[in-house]
Amino acid sequence: MNDNTPLPTITGTQMAAVDRAMVEVCGLELLQVMEVAGRAVAIVARSLMRKRASRGPVVILCGSGGNGGDGLVCARYLTGWGCAVECWLVRPASEYRGLAGHQLQIARRIDVPLREPGSAIAFDDAALIVDGLFGFGLSAAPMGYAAELIQAANAAPTPVLAIDIPSGVDATSGVALEPAIDAVTTLTLGLPKAGLVAGDGASYAGEVVVADIGIPAAAYTSVGIPLSSQFDTAEFVALDGTPRRF
Repeated sequence: MNDNTPLPTITGTQMAAVDRAMVEVCGLELLQVMEVAGRAVAIVARSLMRKRASRGPVVILCGSGGNGGDGLVCARYLTGWGCAVECWLVRPASEYRGLAGHQLQIARRIDVPLREPGSAIAFDDAALIVDGLFGFGLSAAPMGYAAELIQAANAAPTPVLAIDIPSGVDATSGVALEPAIDAVTTLTLGLPKAGLVAGDGASYAGEVVVADIGIPAAAYTSVGIPLSSQFDTAEFVALDGTPRRF
């Protein structure tokens, strides 16, 4: 990547195709990529938390899909680094399946505090809120307990770090559904999602940072996205390609 070269954006459909290509073309398991993604989120979360005077916990909002799994990996790392953490689940723990379910079982074994639906929502004392509710596959406005968590996060006097794209914002069009997370920082994974710079996206995303999560260039080129190394100088970069340090 040349210095200060803007990164290409990718639609939600393209990102889904890249996920498939990682498995079918490159032989990666999505669990491997989730581990890298969750660690990247934890690194940025720790940096943002240290800028706050609050001694409260890092509150992580965990959906039942890929973003929720990333959030649970983040929780594991932060716990290991001595941070207080609370994971707020969008549905009962018994209903989590797949990769998110796997990560939830690990979190439970290491005694990460879990808050299930029905818990009284209280975020005012949090040091940071991490939004891992919905990712690029969102197709409808958040409802039910997920909507309550988003509204509470937006009302709290606490900065929000969004994973990949703020929950409630369409990853392709940038249209903000109601409700949608209003983030201070968005850590987008692999490549920036088109919705971060289109429509309402920029105003909801805050500062956008792009993380290297180990997606091979072959996964991108196999779905028609020509790309060389976009992280040749740092594992975190801004949208214009400038290295970011955490």
